[in-house]
Amino acid sequence: MKRWSCVALTLFMASVPAVRAGVITVNSPSDDRWHYPFNFSGGYRAQASVFGSVGNLDFDGFNDRDAMFYIAWNTTGQVQQGLDPADYDVCGVSVIVTNQAGATWRPDPTVDEWYTYDVNRDGVINADGVPRGSPGDGDGESYDQDQGRPIELFGLGFGDSLWSYENWTEARPYEGAICEPISQGGACQDLPRLPYPFVFQDETGVKLHVEDSAKGTQNEDIDVPLCSDPDGICPFTPIPWACGVPFGYIPGNQSVPFDVEFDIDLTLSNGLVRQYFQDQLSGGRVAVAITTLQLVAEQVVDPSYPSFLTKDANIPGTAPRLKVWFAPEVAGDSDEDGALTLSDHGAIVSCLKGPSKAPGYLAADRNHCLCTFDQDADGDVDLRDVAQFQADFGF
Repeated sequence: MKRWSCVALTLFMASVPAVRAGVITVNSPSDDRWHYPFNFSGGYRAQASVFGSVGNLDFDGFNDRDAMFYIAWNTTGQVQQGLDPADYDVCGVSVIVTNQAGATWRPDPTVDEWYTYDVNRDGVINADGVPRGSPGDGDGESYDQDQGRPIELFGLGFGDSLWSYENWTEARPYEGAICEPISQGGACQDLPRLPYPFVFQDETGVKLHVEDSAKGTQNEDIDVPLCSDPDGICPFTPIPWACGVPFGYIPGNQSVPFDVEFDIDLTLSNGLVRQYFQDQLSGGRVAVAITTLQLVAEQVVDPSYPSFLTKDANIPGTAPRLKVWFAPEVAGDSDEDGALTLSDHGAIVSCLKGPSKAPGYLAADRNHCLCTFDQDADGDVDLRDVAQFQADFGF
């Protein structure tokens, strides 16, 4: 069942810019780690695959989002560190990673509900064939309406002083659920990840763990409970900050590496996602987690789930990249000359797509248009924005 699209709609908000208007690109992270219990090489592995464990009885004790990719970029070389977070007028953020050649996984740019997975662990998704909540539903599951599973991007949360934003590096040891496969007689420890992927709870702004969102654990102690279960077992569907969109990808016939882009929706959680990136730019490093609940039959190298190249692959142009857009000082000033002129008029015409239509397919085009011309912050460039541009023309 689908309720949300992962296509980002960025938000324009006026403030004092900390950097010159436009976009900065950080072409390689300071830290990137395959966060997986059986990664014994720390942050020095050349590939980072992502997959989940929901519904695999042999891996029942692992975190739902089992193999994850944690990435952090040092931004101090391009953005002044230490300013008030509100001074960073961020209006667009995207992350680009490169998948290895030979992939066969199916893209899915939309969010899948937690109950479209095998949450009762009977080996079949929706064995009774009845959608969740409908008359005759006996397993609490529904079919997913399309092929594939989304690749998700979330914030990266940290724990105590041993796992802080300031001191976490790719060399830190893995911490999270770990066990041997059940078939091998393994015993499991149901532990949260540190660091952990998270979303903000809309009511409180609390960071919700999402590593076990289908299992419904790791959020038992929050002040506004996710559900009324006295044990705090509360499955939920976290809305990713972005879903990965591949470019130039032909599943099953992919002879070269290809890029996957995550265009982040800064409007989520009433702007707390945007604030997250403002805070991180002030701190000098930006960190995210890339995950998926796509199930694997065996935890081995397999082209049926995403596998991304890290900075340690040492292949030019394939390290994870970060792009951050900043709004112009003068709204509508596309060429950044301090005034609205005919050249800016030509730019707004090229961005004009109409109500509820995000301009541009690529994040670079979309974020430039929205950062520059979306003055009513509704995620499009339409005639209302043109009217405001005309009123300011010649400023």
